[in-house]
Amino acid sequence: TGSGFIYDSEGHIVTNNHVIADATKIEVLLSSGKRYEAKVVGTDPDTDLAVIKIETDEVLTLARLGDSSALKVGQFAIAMGSPRGFEGSLSFGHISAPGRNNLWGLQAQGIRFQNLIQTDAAINLGNSGGPLCNIDGEVIGINMAIIWGANSIGFAIPVNEVKNIVPDLIADGKVTRGFLGVHIDDAKGSVSEVLGLPDELGAVVEEVRPDTPAFRDGIQVYDVIRKVNGEPILDAAELIR
Repeated sequence: TGSGFIYDSEGHIVTNNHVIADATKIEVLLSSGKRYEAKVVGTDPDTDLAVIKIETDEVLTLARLGDSSALKVGQFAIAMGSPRGFEGSLSFGHISAPGRNNLWGLQAQGIRFQNLIQTDAAINLGNSGGPLCNIDGEVIGINMAIIWGANSIGFAIPVNEVKNIVPDLIADGKVTRGFLGVHIDDAKGSVSEVLGLPDELGAVVEEVRPDTPAFRDGIQVYDVIRKVNGEPILDAAELIR
């Protein structure tokens, strides 16, 4: 089992890609007790997001989306879903860290874009795809992962990622991303010193692939990309996002 939330009145439901990947049949149970067969509308394995859809004349109650960019450590967090098949469960905790990246276990599963919310609200198998909400009941994240063997360390996809990706999944069934054609790393430590940077912000270019946009635009090895559209870049992971 997995979880999800209703995105719009047309019956689109947001969940995790790993919840519905390789499924031959998807059944959705609403809080009204009614069951519906669902079809897959679009998937994005890189972020572990997916959209499914049900056909119904039932008036659907839509989730209200919040703003994950405004989250702060210590804010209340409420995880909802079907942990271990216990439907309609709710757990309560806090935002314990923002912007978690480079979780190798998720990278091994093909989840390239992370920037995850860390929470100590209890998340179990079956919570995946369900909403992480703030104290006002707004969705601030999508529960997706836990750390095996740890206590109260769970992760959720920021809801602002949903706002960016889900419209593409509904319209096209996939996400089309930009491409530079470079291999990059953080401009930190000795790299920052050797290149004479004023700080450790940005992404240093380690390789430029031939016949790519970066190559054609003159980007070279040891260039440091520090801003995108005038906005400062913290590190390589932020540039990729």
